[in-house]
This record gives sequence, C-alpha cells and structure tokens, in this order.
Amino acid sequence: MDSCIECHTTSGKIVDHELTDLIPNVDCEKCHGPGSEHVRLARRMDNPPAFSVGRSDWDGESEIQLCGSCHRLPRHVSPKELRDYSSELLRLQPIGLLRSECYIKSGRSLTCSTCHNPHQDAHLKSTADYDQDCRTCHQPHVESQVVCSVSTDGGCVKCHMPPISVEQDMVFHDHWIRVRENE
Repeated sequence: MDSCIECHTTSGKIVDHELTDLIPNVDCEKCHGPGSEHVRLARRMDNPPAFSVGRSDWDGESEIQLCGSCHRLPRHVSPKELRDYSSELLRLQPIGLLRSECYIKSGRSLTCSTCHNPHQDAHLKSTADYDQDCRTCHQPHVESQVVCSVSTDGGCVKCHMPPISVEQDMVFHDHWIRVRENE
C-alpha cells in the first residue's frame, strides 16, 4: 500500500493503519517539491535539492531518474525480468527506453520529455504528433540519421512502439523502441 501511495498521490502516509497527510492525485508538488516558495528558494541556492527546477546541473539523467522513481527503472526489477523483458515490463516505460538504440545512440539525450509533456496527459497528443517526434531524429535528408526503410512519413509508433494489451485489459506502448523481428 505504501508504494501505491508513493506514486499515485502527491503526498500521504500510513500511520497506525490510517492514511494521513493525503494530497490525492499527482500534482506539481510531486515532482517539484512543496510549492512556489520551494522553487523561488531553489533558484537562489548554490546547491538546490535533487530534481529541483533550480539546479544548474539538471540533465537527461536527472529527468530519467525523476520519471523512473514512479515509472520504474532497471534497479526496480530483477535481472531475470530485465533479461526476459516480459509484457509485465511494458508498464515500466523507462526500462524499455533505456535499452532502446534511440536512447543509446542519442548520447543518452533522448528523455521522457523529448516526446511527452510532463504537464499534459499523454493521451491528449495524437499518434501523428508522436510520429513527428520520431521524424525529428530520423530525417531522410540528414546523412547521419538512421531512417526507416519501410516509411519515412508515418507509422513510427505503430511499428516500433506498438500498443500491447497486458493484464486487466490495460494497454501500454512498448517503450523499447526497436525493429521488431516479426515485422
């Protein structure tokens, strides 16, 4: 139960079998800390706290760690689960992303926010818009970029990050971006 509260609320804790200090859902304070005063102070500090918008050393790794604190990282699963990469891992998007050639060959600059606005529901963005994100790094006229041999103008997500049904009829896009053997 504690782990559910940790990721699915802004704050809350269980004390003597009672839920206390609950701020339901995930809001700004989940990622940015307690309120605007925190942001103001962090921007003035020489060494702001981790994941703070005031940090000058905020980078892609910091973002992956922040998103992965709820969406999970390789350290959150067993080596066998990582090796087997079952459909259970589809729910843990950073694990797939970190093993993707797109992430590795980008010099680890491909991050969650490359495609997702953390302040917006991912479903509000169209598949065509996500395909356009792919084409930003896979342009036919740029010699140093790898281009899809099947299509250069769409279908990226459908082919390389297909939606897959998992338990309880939930559907997740596989974030291990790759050329799939059966395609």
